[in-house]
Amino acid sequence: MPKPVRKAIVPTAGLGTRLHPVTRTVPKELLPIGSVPMLHRAIAELVRGDVREIAIIVTSRKTAIQDYLSTLDLDCTIHFVEQPEPKGVADAILRAGEFLADEPFVFFMPDEVCFCPTSPIAALKQVYATYDQAVLGLTWVPPQWLEFFQGTGRIVTAPLKNDCYRILQLKDKSRDRLSTAPTGQQKGVGIGILDGEFLALARQQQQIFDGQGEFDDVPIWQELVRRKRLLGMMADGAIVDAGNPLGFALANRYWLETGRQFADTYC
Repeated sequence: MPKPVRKAIVPTAGLGTRLHPVTRTVPKELLPIGSVPMLHRAIAELVRGDVREIAIIVTSRKTAIQDYLSTLDLDCTIHFVEQPEPKGVADAILRAGEFLADEPFVFFMPDEVCFCPTSPIAALKQVYATYDQAVLGLTWVPPQWLEFFQGTGRIVTAPLKNDCYRILQLKDKSRDRLSTAPTGQQKGVGIGILDGEFLALARQQQQIFDGQGEFDDVPIWQELVRRKRLLGMMADGAIVDAGNPLGFALANRYWLETGRQFADTYC
């Protein structure tokens, strides 16, 4: 019987280079979709999914994040974990090891903006409780949106049941782009549930990491795929990668045209 998912990690210590030059002075995570910063939306999604112990991975270079969160009355407990240098997502996760205590947790990249009538976090939790395996959030990218997801690694899946899939292949986003597809494409997003298996693999790879560049999380996800230990759950609605200029514009356009009726009821 898997443990309940009570905790989450939200990395915010990166450089936000895809959104330069504005992110040289304003943290990417505080850029607004509508009038609500992406980070605020991420926390609200976690609370909507009944995850209320949240570790924000922070850096002293971006004190505006703590300043902003200190102004909010959030229905959760926020913990701050320092990542002194932007050494990658896997490094950020391992720095929260004491907070996690090897419990399963939600991993939520704050530039993934959810326009979902029902909670994607609750759906992910249900899959994890059923299968006791890591599960990655999935969204459908219609053909007219493909150009907005530049540099996004493709996935190959096999259906299980109830919008749940076995992930058979997960490509490195730096080496693959969404190609033109007349019917659109399924893609993974930076939201999922991980557990001690991921942490153990990350610690193994950390031992051979040379400290140069970023300690990337993608090879760890790929190892889970190789072991047939990674599932995918299709979100109800749309999840937009707002961490690049086209995606940021798309998220705001989507909010303006169709997302306001449910996107701001919890922000």
